[in-house]
Amino acid sequence: MAALSPYRTLPAAKRVELVLHDLSTTKDSRALYIQRMVARGGGFRPVTLRAWSLEKLAKEIVRLNLESFQDELGMLQTLYVEKEPELQIAFLDAAGVAHKAGHIADDMATPFASEANVKKAAEQILASHGDDGKRYLRTIAIYNGEAWPGLMQVIGEGCASWDCHPERSDGVAGAKSKDLFPSAPGRGPSTSQPCGLLRSG
Repeated sequence: MAALSPYRTLPAAKRVELVLHDLSTTKDSRALYIQRMVARGGGFRPVTLRAWSLEKLAKEIVRLNLESFQDELGMLQTLYVEKEPELQIAFLDAAGVAHKAGHIADDMATPFASEANVKKAAEQILASHGDDGKRYLRTIAIYNGEAWPGLMQVIGEGCASWDCHPERSDGVAGAKSKDLFPSAPGRGPSTSQPCGLLRSG
């Protein structure tokens, strides 16, 4: 059985919160989710779903696991860069990476830190933040592992590529989130270059 993605290991309430944020702030998000719900079947009608509150819609989206790979990517960026940047700030500080409130400059070259510094920082995050810390580290390792040499080995994962996302089924090879992520990705495959952790444009 494939491992769950970092997003899927979040508590359901946190996923609902992130989906609600996406519905509230991303253009066309509501229409796209409604389209997926209707396509899934089960008697959903667009006119009925459009009348639902965003809160009710978010809960149903999470219940049905309708978030796509790109949705997950954007919502993890929201979580770790916008809403709860403390883990990112702590990791960057420990790794000796320059940043502004957890934001890495878009033109910073990769890898962002030496393997020794990545190992030291990751071990500190695991020791101080437990499972939440590991989820964060899995996120940056899965989506842009080459920016953080040795990170997969520290957290006991065997894949250091974006293409190894455990639930990925879109068949797109080689795309990266720029700030894993610099700016929230679109709904189609990302064409951003591999630039980092969780960067914010």
